[in-house]
Amino acid sequence: MAVAAIAQAAQVERPIVLPLSNPTPRAEAIPSDVLAVKARAVTDEMLTAAATAIGRLAAENQDGGILPPVTESRRVARHVAFAVARTAVDQGRAPSMNDDEIAARIDEASWSPVYRELDDRHG
Repeated sequence: MAVAAIAQAAQVERPIVLPLSNPTPRAEAIPSDVLAVKARAVTDEMLTAAATAIGRLAAENQDGGILPPVTESRRVARHVAFAVARTAVDQGRAPSMNDDEIAARIDEASWSPVYRELDDRHG
């Protein structure tokens, strides 16, 4: 890994290498917790799809930052989820479905914060 990072760094003026997650045994979640398409496993190709999706969005970033702005978190999360889910389906690690079905499942599984109004008594 270190040799690959050094080789990559030699090709660019300002190299950056970011890990995408903890090692698998320390991952923040397991597939059944997060993959809306019912993927049975998380493969290297799915991790690559996630990293590539983030990279593409970062490349669109007009202010030159290395990651999309935090204000775009929902859009980024949906974009990454779709890329991973599409890869899971393509690999046969999830039930067969088309892009519209994948998008609908992601939307159904997405959490949206809803805050109740505070009245004057709770101020």
